[in-house]
Amino acid sequence: MQLIFKKYIVNTETDFNEDGVDKIKVHLTVCAGIEIDTENIMPMKTYDVYVINLNSQTGEEMDSQREAESIAFVVAQN
Repeated sequence: MQLIFKKYIVNTETDFNEDGVDKIKVHLTVCAGIEIDTENIMPMKTYDVYVINLNSQTGEEMDSQREAESIAFVVAQN
C-alpha cells in the first residue's frame, strides 16, 4: 500500500529570529491517500509537519518549499 501526497493545510505561522535571521515556523497538516484509491473512498491519513521558511522568501517560494517538504515526508512514510 503506497501513500501519495494529496494536499497540505497551513495551521499556524509563527515569526521568530534565530541568530539575526528572520524565519517563520509553519505548522502544517499533511494529507495523504492510498495510491490505488482513485475515487477517494478511503479516508486520508493526516500528519503534523513543521517547516521553517526564511522571512525573506516570496510567498511562492514558501509555498513551493512547503509542498516539496510535505511530499518528501509522505514518501518517507512508504
